[in-house]
Amino acid sequence: MRSAISPSDIDGYISSVDRRFAYRMTLTKYFDFATRYATPELNDALYLHHKGITTIANLEPYKNLRCLHLESNAIRSLDGLRALTALASLYIDGNLLQDLRGIECLTSLRHLNANDNVLETIEHVERHPSLRTLCVRRNRIKTLDALKSCPELASIDVAHNERLTR
Repeated sequence: MRSAISPSDIDGYISSVDRRFAYRMTLTKYFDFATRYATPELNDALYLHHKGITTIANLEPYKNLRCLHLESNAIRSLDGLRALTALASLYIDGNLLQDLRGIECLTSLRHLNANDNVLETIEHVERHPSLRTLCVRRNRIKTLDALKSCPELASIDVAHNERLTR
């Protein structure tokens, strides 16, 4: 069972991850191994799970991505995704996200998996025009009010959010 990390412990956790690996990872190091085509615009999927990534950056050339896998890293922010306007599926499970700030600019996003983070709010998905599936299991979400205004939302998984008021 994965031990829970409180929001106040996140900085300490990141520091220990940085000391253990002796550097802060960004996505650039893994592009050659995670893509199918050498020309970034031709890739429709990028697999960057389990890489120790802490910061999302340098994705501008991958503007045609439709699917991005960033599971099990140490990502704390969705900054860096703004250029991925064609992105339809984002898998960001098992990171250190406290909120989904930045998801608003991914207007083509249809599927979002953000299980096993430290999410306390999902307010940034409010009025999302195309989101159909949202999975936010095992987080710290307190309310689902933001989902009332998501016109396309058809499936949601909020199991094991102990702070959620029903």
